[in-house]
Amino acid sequence: MKNDLLNKIRKEFSELKWKSAKHVSQGYDHDVLILDDKTVFRFPKNETYKRLLEKEVEFLNYFKNQL
Repeated sequence: MKNDLLNKIRKEFSELKWKSAKHVSQGYDHDVLILDDKTVFRFPKNETYKRLLEKEVEFLNYFKNQL
């Protein structure tokens, strides 16, 4: 699982480099990868949380220039 998620990151963010990756899977809603203890990626575990994450991204995009 961890390697699959890291491959997704490499594909989408090819310019991003890291030395260490920590996989956190204890949560019930997302898997999390922490790269070099500073960059965090969340991956929804099911469709419900995927839709909620999409809404969160929409919200952040809408307010990014207003905050």
